[in-house]
Amino acid sequence: MKMHLVELKQLLLQVFNYIKMNRVFLIIVLVGLLGLSACEEVAPSIDFTIPLADTSYVTIDIPNPQDKVVFIEEFSGVTCVNCPEGNAFVEGLLDKYPGRVISSTLHAGSFAVPISGSDEDFAIEETEIIDNFLGVEGYPAASVDRQLFTGELIAMNSPYANWEAATEAQLQKSTPVNIDLVVDCDKNDQYIKVSTKLTYTKDSEAEHNLSLFLLESKIIDPQLSAQVAGGYIANYEHNHVVRDMLTSPLGISISNTSLVEGLTVIKEFELELADNWVVENCEIIAIVHKTGDSKEVVHGAKDKLEP
Repeated sequence: MKMHLVELKQLLLQVFNYIKMNRVFLIIVLVGLLGLSACEEVAPSIDFTIPLADTSYVTIDIPNPQDKVVFIEEFSGVTCVNCPEGNAFVEGLLDKYPGRVISSTLHAGSFAVPISGSDEDFAIEETEIIDNFLGVEGYPAASVDRQLFTGELIAMNSPYANWEAATEAQLQKSTPVNIDLVVDCDKNDQYIKVSTKLTYTKDSEAEHNLSLFLLESKIIDPQLSAQVAGGYIANYEHNHVVRDMLTSPLGISISNTSLVEGLTVIKEFELELADNWVVENCEIIAIVHKTGDSKEVVHGAKDKLEP
């Protein structure tokens, strides 16, 4: 009987020592489990500027070259009293050269701060970056294919006649690349998909980037103006406003290979639409532009969002 009691004591002692030795381990496990239950899983953010698809090949069926399309970037702001005049001048160029000239309006700088009665803030990070990249020093200003035409500024101020002269000069040029846009849009969906097909009709020695913009027109919001009594237009119509970009602000590389005749590059992108954007008033603009010392835009294209 005595022997059995000794064995029982030894067994109880072993159990006690086991619990004592593993107490720290048990606490760690319990803390870990509590930590897992207290933390919410955070989904990785989606970078919409990365192409959904990126395909390239060389074709022997070279298409006919497209006519070069000139790209005007108009730099504006809602507190810039002369900007409505600049807006109107660019609209005149679009009417004068239909299908050959496309434009975007970029709000940036101190004149882009919203004013009393505004529901919108048109300045975005991308427009500010491009504003700085092109060295805008006054408003309104316009860059025509990001080329240097007068003085030392790519973004030209008045006289507006210089904007038209630069546009006419660029219209005389040819382009080495065709741009074909396909926009897949559902009015009830919050996303659009854009496919860009770039086909080189001749060799190009320069390196090229692709930039994609989403623009909206017919936006009614206040604007200061020197052309009206009181200097305030409550229901001004803002057109071709850059709302977002599907690429990074300064574009993405088209290809890491030589840009030779027949090279065809297809890139697809997706963009989430804001609730207050009117799909029927939006359009996509694509530009192919040089990198390095030259910022020249060699071709452009646009397509409306039609659900």
